[in-house]
Amino acid sequence: MQVAMVDRAASAGAERIVFKPHPSAPPALRETLAARASSRRVAFAVYEGDQPAEYVAQRLGATDAVAGFSTALPTLRTLSGIRVHAVGTGTVLARLDPYENSNRIPATIVDALERDAFTTPGSLQRLVDAVGYAMQPEIMAHLRPRAVQRLTSLPASVRERYVPPQRLRALDLPGAPAATTMQRMLEPAGGVGRVEELRLTAAGARRRARRAWKAVTGR
Repeated sequence: MQVAMVDRAASAGAERIVFKPHPSAPPALRETLAARASSRRVAFAVYEGDQPAEYVAQRLGATDAVAGFSTALPTLRTLSGIRVHAVGTGTVLARLDPYENSNRIPATIVDALERDAFTTPGSLQRLVDAVGYAMQPEIMAHLRPRAVQRLTSLPASVRERYVPPQRLRALDLPGAPAATTMQRMLEPAGGVGRVEELRLTAAGARRRARRAWKAVTGR
């Protein structure tokens, strides 16, 4: 993902990349990225300080900021007018587990910044409300009407980017796929699942058969 960030910076016209590594990043990563930058004919340096990325970018007079789902991106875009580039957010959104992972909201916001569907006023907030409801439907039950409205208005590919089909179905939200035969069998019906309902029906039939046999044989 970070190699892809170097490529994105180079494609944006960068002449020099200043890399701010995560504190836990292995030293070998710097070498890999430096080699990639060299192959793209871009100068490469590593920032060793402890100042936040927003501060570093402004002090350096950066023209672009490239990251995964760092909250520095919307901050720099809004307060500094720096061009921002999110890399790998689709992969992050798909792999975050469980769905309720707290990183999902910043990843959603950063990802949406680069999509035309969320450029109108209030559209990003409505997306956050929809994802927030999908993450915590009990705590955020008051957001369900807004979630239904927002998800209904999105194309399927965009909707499923933020709320996967299985989540849509579990919460009975717009765009949910039709249930499979097995899912229908396992869904609640009158308080129990269909499979359990069939098991209880069969058990009841066996009990009635035993009573009938006893009545006929006198046992």
